[in-house]
Order: sequence, then C-alpha cells, then structure tokens
Amino acid sequence: MNEKANIKDPELTFLEDCTDSQLRILTTWIVFDPEDGKKRLREALSKTPAFESRYKNNIKTLVPAIVDEIHGFGANVAITKNTYRVILEKVCDKFGVNYHPLIDTERLEIEMLKKIWDQELTNLTFKDINHISLETVRKYNKYTDGVLRGASFRVVIPCVLHIAFFRIITNNNSYFNDNF
Repeated sequence: MNEKANIKDPELTFLEDCTDSQLRILTTWIVFDPEDGKKRLREALSKTPAFESRYKNNIKTLVPAIVDEIHGFGANVAITKNTYRVILEKVCDKFGVNYHPLIDTERLEIEMLKKIWDQELTNLTFKDINHISLETVRKYNKYTDGVLRGASFRVVIPCVLHIAFFRIITNNNSYFNDNF
C-alpha cells in the first residue's frame, strides 16, 4: 500500500513532496515548545516507535503521522471537524482575513500570509518564518477568545504558517508568481 493512501487529508498530501528539512521544521513545531525546547505534553508523534529512527533519516515516512498530529492539535481549534481546511479557516478568522468560503485552500493560505506579513513573500526565509511564527504566537496568545489558546494555539498557528509557505515553495505557486 502506498503511503499517500494513509494521509487522511487531501489538502496535505503535498507534504510528501516537501524536503526532509522542511518536514523537520514542521515536526519540531509539533513536538517541541520553542520557548524552552522541551517536548510538548500533548504531542504523540515523538512517542511512536518509528519517530527516533525516521526523524533524522527518513522523515517522509512520518507524513501521515505528522498530519494526524496536526489534526489532533487542530481538534481544539476547530471543535467539530479537524481537517486542515477547517483549521486554516479558524486561523484566518483569528487574524481577520476576509475571504469567501469557496476560495481554494492555496489562495486562502496566500491571503493569510499577505495579511500577516505586509511584505513580499519572496524575501522570506525559513528562519524568518520560524521567527514570525514564534512572535505571532506570543502576540496573539495574549488576545485569544477561548477558541484558539494554549498549547493547541502555539502548535496550530506555526504549523499553518509553515504549511502555507511550504505549499508555495513545493508547488512553485503560479498565483504567487503572478501576483508578487
């Protein structure tokens, strides 16, 4: 059976096309608290038998587990359904992104990134994304409304930001190329 068949969210199958270093960045946000470097209490990914051996050398085989973990943290954000799309919409709502519900996911991610960063996306690096993710979490964690808060908030926001950025890179996004 093909690993892609194990990814339960069609919006995230592209993660298998990401590099190991991109997936490691996403995984690090899921597993470790950037404030103190300790493992998060609610994460389950690092507790799987395959994590230690695959994290360093074969992380792509962990993509289904990474997606499940994002859904798990997202369940606290999107109370009813925990698909990436619902999680993304909740994050966009939190940031005040104005969007039509029928906008495609890729375009919605770009609108979110444009709202958060009032600069050209081509100038952003992974280091910038990590810094912005951490600062965004710090800033917005003070003003949560009870839906996005705590550990889930601190995982979901950076994961959504990174996923959006990785999709742009992986897909060589034509909307991105044509509009920036």
